[in-house]
Amino acid sequence: IVEEVKDRFGPIPKPFMRLLRVACIKALAHNVYITDIKMLGGDLFFKIWNEAPLKVDAIDSFMKSFEGNLRYVGGSQPGFRLTTKVKDQDELLDIVGDALERMLLLTQDDCKEENS
Repeated sequence: IVEEVKDRFGPIPKPFMRLLRVACIKALAHNVYITDIKMLGGDLFFKIWNEAPLKVDAIDSFMKSFEGNLRYVGGSQPGFRLTTKVKDQDELLDIVGDALERMLLLTQDDCKEENS
């Protein structure tokens, strides 16, 4: 998409690139059963669909990969709270994208070959 826009319209404005990044983040969030992402204070909240098929055995290593900055939030709307001091929009998009990519480990099945 980016190359097509460049070819047709020239240099791509930063707001357009940010819009593409947000669209990619929304698609990734959907793939890992995240229904909402909010920034409150210095914390990012990722709300998980109540019936998300999470791999329970992967949660511990997932949480540890954030070096103490990620907490599980239980209750009627479960999710994760990620503490960050970042305020720059582009850096926040990087952090959200990275967190969602790490969440893939919680939701994807291992690929297994079946022998006939």
